Amino acid sequence: MHKIYNISYILNLININKAKKNLSFLVLFSIKNYQFIQTLKKFNVIHDYKLLKKNDFNYIKITLFFYKNKIICSNFKLISKKSIIFTISYKSLLLLTNSSFF
Repeated sequence: MHKIYNISYILNLININKAKKNLSFLVLFSIKNYQFIQTLKKFNVIHDYKLLKKNDFNYIKITLFFYKNKIICSNFKLISKKSIIFTISYKSLLLLTNSSFF
């Protein structure tokens, strides 16, 4: 089973491959990933990308910027707000599980 990568996972892959000095790596294709990678290319964060088909799956091959064995961009950090925490009491949970519509 292949994993559909989200944006934070792609940024982590970029950081890891820059640290390892890997010039390119593969990401599973999805429309969301493709649009995000196009945006990275537009802002010159990545050097290039190509669409590949391998083992009946579509991939995006991302090529990073390197010049004389030096990394061009620095590491990325994803900054997001805390999500709203939804809590439910034990009594309410019992009421929901015992209701007739479940």
